[in-house]
Amino acid sequence: WWNYEANLEYRLPQDAGVINTQLYYQTVSDVIDNVDVSRNGQILSARGNTGDGRRYGLNLSNSLRLGFLNQPNMLLTAGLSLEEATHRDSILNRDRERSMGPRDGGGSRYSIGFRHDIPRLNNTNWGFNANKRFLNDFMVWDIDKTEHYPPDWFWFAWAETQAWGGLVYRFEARDSGERCRLRTRYAGGTTITGYVDEVEDSCSVNGPVFAIKIRGTF
Repeated sequence: WWNYEANLEYRLPQDAGVINTQLYYQTVSDVIDNVDVSRNGQILSARGNTGDGRRYGLNLSNSLRLGFLNQPNMLLTAGLSLEEATHRDSILNRDRERSMGPRDGGGSRYSIGFRHDIPRLNNTNWGFNANKRFLNDFMVWDIDKTEHYPPDWFWFAWAETQAWGGLVYRFEARDSGERCRLRTRYAGGTTITGYVDEVEDSCSVNGPVFAIKIRGTF
């Protein structure tokens, strides 16, 4: 297992912000994924070592204080991650992008955020963060089916202040939009030897979530 990284950090004058850049390349042994354990004509899969792989990409992140707009308490952040991760698939017998479902980390993503601190107004602060996946296939592979998850997005916003009783009152809102999945099932064999038997396209929406939090020291 090898890991190569190159990092560069540049701090802007007068604490105006930071720019971070990272390039990386990794080799990975014994990647865990679905493997073919079919027996006696029954199509079966199990988790196991599929083979070796590699992962490489670029991470960019920066923060910028808006002092040049006479707003030193405003902070703007942005980020970009580009990732490609491949390994040898024992079922397909070829290299492919690693499985990336909705709960798996990694993958390419861009983000933006903003924060405004107002100390003179009872230590009030507010802001938002948003990010979205893109670029990669976002596929999950199995012995007799594949699942494709369109790139998701997420946003989060808040407003916080210190008020009555010395308590901190915080309002939060977040939303992850529509979650979709395109599942393709194969019959008469595996994803390689069989044929497409069923295609299922499903989506769900949880809707926005709102919360009010109150905290303090007693």
